[in-house]
Amino acid sequence: FETANAAGEFQPAPARLIAPDTVEITAVDRAVTQLRYLWAGFPEPRPQLFNREGLPLGPFVLPLAHPSNESR
Repeated sequence: FETANAAGEFQPAPARLIAPDTVEITAVDRAVTQLRYLWAGFPEPRPQLFNREGLPLGPFVLPLAHPSNESR
């Protein structure tokens, strides 16, 4: 996993599986705007998250709303 700050700069984010369907991700920057997984041509280590059918989770990018950026 990697997280991006408001400037769009990505850095590795340590993650650990805490339940069969829950991953805990530790962000270095408090104002995270994006989260991505396996965002490389040949990522190492190899995929470690799988669905019920045993297929690996594919690469993705998620935009994240930060509470201070949401309109009230």
